Amino acid sequence: MLYIDRASLIGRGRHRECYKHPGNRDLCIKLIVKDSPLEIKREKQYYRHLQKRGISWDMIPRYYGDAETNLGLGSVFDLISDHDLTVSKSLEYYLSSEEQTEKCYESLSESLHLLKKYLLDNNIVTMDLKPYNILC
Repeated sequence: MLYIDRASLIGRGRHRECYKHPGNRDLCIKLIVKDSPLEIKREKQYYRHLQKRGISWDMIPRYYGDAETNLGLGSVFDLISDHDLTVSKSLEYYLSSEEQTEKCYESLSESLHLLKKYLLDNNIVTMDLKPYNILC
């Protein structure tokens, strides 16, 4: 069993909280906070489908399965981080102020074009492509 320290919280969505993995700085654990079994089950099935197809994992986090924690069953994923190992910020963060948007416009524009190409090249369909779900 993995012990999750609540201080290692990275972020919270509508259905899950994301924590740093206690034993691997390259991973995170997503824990359900609002039950949505169909959505979570569908996501896991789709990740398994992508694994069977042998897609490139260059631009989406790989799913490694589930792990029992002190806070319940969690799903283990790659942690998206910057070169300095800090957790990457969301696209929403960069679009939240005119200053940030102007400062990072070229890089964000290029990255979004690359993401579009990646998704098309790998035939990946997503239902939740929202600024708070895209890490840069």
